[in-house]
Amino acid sequence: GQGEGEGEGEGEGEGEGEGEGEGEGEPMIYSIGTRRVTFTDPSRGNREIPTQIYYPSDTAGTDVPLASGIATFPLLVFGHGFQISYTFYDYIFETMIPKGYVVAYPDTGNELFPDHEDFGRDMAFVADILLASREAPGSFFFGRLPDVCAVMGHSMGGGAALLATSYSNNITAALLLAAAETNPSAVGAAAGFGGPALIFSGGRDRVTPPADHQIPMYNALPGTCKYRITVTDGSHCQFSENSTVCNIGERTVCLFCSFLNGETHRELVKELMAPWLDWQLKGSAIAGQAYLSALAEETAAGRTSYQGQCP
Repeated sequence: GQGEGEGEGEGEGEGEGEGEGEGEGEPMIYSIGTRRVTFTDPSRGNREIPTQIYYPSDTAGTDVPLASGIATFPLLVFGHGFQISYTFYDYIFETMIPKGYVVAYPDTGNELFPDHEDFGRDMAFVADILLASREAPGSFFFGRLPDVCAVMGHSMGGGAALLATSYSNNITAALLLAAAETNPSAVGAAAGFGGPALIFSGGRDRVTPPADHQIPMYNALPGTCKYRITVTDGSHCQFSENSTVCNIGERTVCLFCSFLNGETHRELVKELMAPWLDWQLKGSAIAGQAYLSALAEETAAGRTSYQGQCP
């Protein structure tokens, strides 16, 4: 699938739904389990990294067992935006856990002046330590995480996700939502990441204008499998769920702008995000075709435009 084009769905998960399971077989149904873990990075003065983790389970709840069986669940590590709590991105785990993924949200980088490098290293450390735990008998995820991992993030968290790729060799894919340039440079980090990447931009984003942020990142990526999708009339903040702080900031730079409805915006992201991740992390050819078909349909309808390919 390749090319450039000019170019929605509905519903928030309630804790269970349909998932891909292993290979191309019948979908599995998973509920959502959650646990809070604080990791400690000894290489940075025993830096503590509190992390909220969501995972497939047979019964929804806190600290419930991982779903029974032998299925493995790809890992997603998500970085929140500047002054936007991870709790404003529930739609990510509500979409992906029922499909058979583990989603980890490092709860750091919340300072007024966050250190982007530390945040990126936090994401990389969480990815590394969780993947390492799959080899440790008795650990929560023993034998249940495959050898793949995608970093994800919005705004500052999107830039930090690219930074994370330079701090970990375990990250195999990146999916970014209105990613912001960081210090050190996320664009510079992108140049060293050759894995598949999907970057979303908002067509009316004045907080991280694509020309100054996501387009340079996209151009710097050396891999042959990369896409950049623009949500027509999309804003910066609608990649999160009704963050007052973000919305106030966006109105400050674009007082009279009108944007695509937030729910519609996020449903469009979900429609394209889920099959792309199944394609890249689960190796599902069916999901790849579903992604390409959805992208073509939304582009033809004028709801997205895009550039990119994946041979």
